Amino acid sequence: MTKNRINKPCALRALLAIVLLNVNATSQDAVRLPKLLQHEVSVTVKLIQVYVTDKAGKPVGGLKKEDFVLTDDGRRQTITDFEEHVLTLAPRASPSETRLDVTPLASAPRLLGRKFFLFFDFAYNDSWGIKKASEMALDFLDNRLFPLDEVAVVTYAGLRRLRVPLYLTRDHTKARSLVSRIGGKEAAERVDEGEDAYARDVSSGGFRDAHEASPPSWNLASPGKPDLQADERRQAEKCIDSLIALAQALRYESGQKYLVVLSWGIPYRALYHGDQVSPVARRDGGFVNPEQFAELRDKSEQLLKELATSNVTVFAINTQPLSAASELERSGTLQKWAQATGGQFWGNAQNFQPFLEKIQAATGSYYVLGYPVSEAWDGKYHRLKVAVGRPGLEVRTQAGYFAPKPFAEFSEIEKRIHLVDVALAENPLSQRPIRLGLAAQACSTSTKDNLCLAASLPIGSLGEIVVGRVEILRLAFNAGDEIVDEQKSEEDLRGLKSGTAHVVSLLSAPGPGTYRCRIVVRNLESGRCAVAGATAVVPPLRDGALRIFPPLFLKSERGAIYLNEGPARPPSGKATPPQVSGPIFDRALYAPIIDKTLRVGGEITATICVAGPSAAEARISAVLFDKLRWEAIPVPLEILERSFANGAAAFLVRIMVPEVEPDTYTFILSAERPAGGEPAAVSMDVALERGEGRDRNAN
Repeated sequence: MTKNRINKPCALRALLAIVLLNVNATSQDAVRLPKLLQHEVSVTVKLIQVYVTDKAGKPVGGLKKEDFVLTDDGRRQTITDFEEHVLTLAPRASPSETRLDVTPLASAPRLLGRKFFLFFDFAYNDSWGIKKASEMALDFLDNRLFPLDEVAVVTYAGLRRLRVPLYLTRDHTKARSLVSRIGGKEAAERVDEGEDAYARDVSSGGFRDAHEASPPSWNLASPGKPDLQADERRQAEKCIDSLIALAQALRYESGQKYLVVLSWGIPYRALYHGDQVSPVARRDGGFVNPEQFAELRDKSEQLLKELATSNVTVFAINTQPLSAASELERSGTLQKWAQATGGQFWGNAQNFQPFLEKIQAATGSYYVLGYPVSEAWDGKYHRLKVAVGRPGLEVRTQAGYFAPKPFAEFSEIEKRIHLVDVALAENPLSQRPIRLGLAAQACSTSTKDNLCLAASLPIGSLGEIVVGRVEILRLAFNAGDEIVDEQKSEEDLRGLKSGTAHVVSLLSAPGPGTYRCRIVVRNLESGRCAVAGATAVVPPLRDGALRIFPPLFLKSERGAIYLNEGPARPPSGKATPPQVSGPIFDRALYAPIIDKTLRVGGEITATICVAGPSAAEARISAVLFDKLRWEAIPVPLEILERSFANGAAAFLVRIMVPEVEPDTYTFILSAERPAGGEPAAVSMDVALERGEGRDRNAN
């Protein structure tokens, strides 16, 4: 056993660096947000939005609850909840923050606000169009939203298909942060992944689908030659399939939804050239039978039905430059989507402000009607009809709604939206998840396995979540709330009636930055979830510099249960893995401490990662910094085990917690090369408590 007593000068230099440079790159914020389950009752209030206009199309206000007649599947309903919304914005000349603060609402909206989905198309677009789309979206977020409006961001790239990096939220700052990066370097990379990569695939001999095992939708004549029209149709089919899945997933989202499409649009010829009765000449000299368009044309019509059924109105703005020769040919698809869903289309993105004002005018005046319904959880469709007992008025509302269905029957995109919503939303739509603590920290300077996540699951407190099979999802989100890495496993926890099960996983973040980390335990039948959350920072590494990462504290727990972690390391602790991949410890003997609460005067084990030249020989030391007394208190430690490979080292150390007054202290770890030089340091806040008979972290 190698012992390494504290190096006091090294620790004090590290302390000075922490204080002067404010180094605290590992602050973790556990997420514990109380929520209410929204589907625990058998009767709920169904809310619908109703738009009333006169014959000239102007909104009609001042109507009362008694003026409306509402039927559900032909049965008249009693309207129990009623609101009128008249949302008018102050002139754009006012700063957006001030304008939103001072603009009054005609009524205080409490039932159902507006829901906008900003759809960024990277496949049918170019760099100019995406930058213009970003400008439009930022203008919309800054000048057209009210605080209670909800906004989501949806992206589509031809090779990566549809993604929902941000689901409906009232955090407009978060949405703006994500949208502001669209149009810059990140958007350019996505364009390359979408449109440019598609063009390269076509020119190299045909579109390569990500699912190569699936057969093509049609046969190609002239083998060996690229059929550009067939590839174009295949790309259109992928886009339409993705939008159909999105529309189906939005069936269960209450109220009217507005899909703001920022795109060139799918080429009209890819969908409707099949209307011709004679064969169409192909660019390679062959011919395409018009019947080959039939399936795609039918899917296009299905999309329109799905959008209407899910109460989605499309507002489309063509982001193609006005001078483009094919503008009218492409915009036909966007026009059709808007017309079929009761929305509007505009074709000149250069001067977009009037279009956004028209979206505001079209969506800003409406009524909310609420009536009680029984939740049958059968997924059936209910037809709605609303009439107003005054002549000369036109009423527009959703055609119907789908009753909720069991989670087990969700489509893949519905499950994906459900996952992101539960993992990130402050107020998830589907439920109030059980909130758990998470230890999340950087553990490497590489881009592989550089995030360590640890959570402890109190089986007895998870209730029906662990009845039957569950999936354990480990997720890392970047600053734009996009998933940068994930792992998933399935477990059957029915044999565990009590006790604690632990999850320790490594994820890969693409580079330095702040990442929101989550471990989600989701029941595969009910969809009920427990969520552990924290924030981790991956720091940059200067060439030739030493870097030490925050510790993962451990407590003695023989026979600890780990989920999907493989066999435990040998009890001797002598085995050395061929390469360092995050923290090292014997999982048959130790379990993670999640809440960073230590016992005064006790001993605790920790695993620590160090990267850089001479990392394996680094001297490690620690101090407790008392912020009230401005005092550094030495913390003795000894190295129990070390492992080294590829310029990184992992240490298992025993820490002797000093006898100090119980309080919150800053725990500072430092590492220094044997030859000296600038030490590396990292800090984190820990709570020190007296044991009072609890030997929570004694070895």
